[in-house]
Parts: sequence; structure tokens; C-alpha cells
Amino acid sequence: EGYIEKVKGWIRSYGLGEKVTFTGMLTGRKKLMAFAGSDLFVLSSYSENFGMVIVEAMACGLPAVISNKVGIYKEIEKNKAGVIVNTNAESVYNGMKQILENSELKKEIAINGRRLAEKYYDIDKVAEKMIKVYKETLEN
Repeated sequence: EGYIEKVKGWIRSYGLGEKVTFTGMLTGRKKLMAFAGSDLFVLSSYSENFGMVIVEAMACGLPAVISNKVGIYKEIEKNKAGVIVNTNAESVYNGMKQILENSELKKEIAINGRRLAEKYYDIDKVAEKMIKVYKETLEN
């Protein structure tokens, strides 16, 4: 409680008020517009069981920086679909800097992320897998 005000205080103290927007929860078209207007997606969570938002960001072609506490970080790492960081400020900063200062890496990660999202997390492919599991379960 009160954490958002603490973060806003840090933003002001570093003179970043013009560069940071607190949107609250975004859904639908507003979320897609936010992705489209971004250069990078960062999910530096301390705990995230899967991270659906990372799949959405990758599907939109955003290069990603995620913490090693996000459930799908191993798949992202294996597919070179993002930069994996620890949950401390220096590591997150270095991960962001790595992508933002290297346009080839940024492009490669964006392409690999989109491929990963389409290959494994496309709704039709996920539905097919679920149906297969249900059928196998019912047959046994």
C-alpha cells in the first residue's frame, strides 16, 4: 500500500515525469495501442506464474526484458526471444540498455519473440492441444 506514490516520487526526483506514463490496467484496443507505441517491453516481476502479458507483447513484435522469476523465462531464453535479468535495478537497467543500444539485437529478439508466441501460444494451437488432452483423458 502506498507503493505507487513512492514510485511516482522517484520518477519526479529523477526528472522523468515527461517520460513515464502510469496507465493502470489496459485491455483490448488500448492495450494494443500501448504495445504499438512502445519500443520495448519490460516485465521485471518478482513472481509471475506464466506472464500472459509477455506473450501478448511478443506477439505484437516488441523486444522483451523479463526477470528470471517469470514462469516462461526458460522458453524465452532458449528461443533467444528476450533478455533475461535478475530482479534488481542494475540488472533490469543493463537488460534494457543492451536491447536499446543494439538495433540488430533488438530486431532479432523481436522476430524470435513473435515466432515463439505464434508457434506455442497461438489460441488455435493451444485449443487443439487442450482438446487432444481432454480426448485422451476421456478415452482412458
